Amino acid sequence: MDRSMNQEIKEEEIKKRARADE
Repeated sequence: MDRSMNQEIKEEEIKKRARADE
């Protein structure tokens, strides 16, 4: 797996968590 791809997945998960918190 590419590191850049892994970072993108983490960023998307953070966005999903932020939406769930709202």
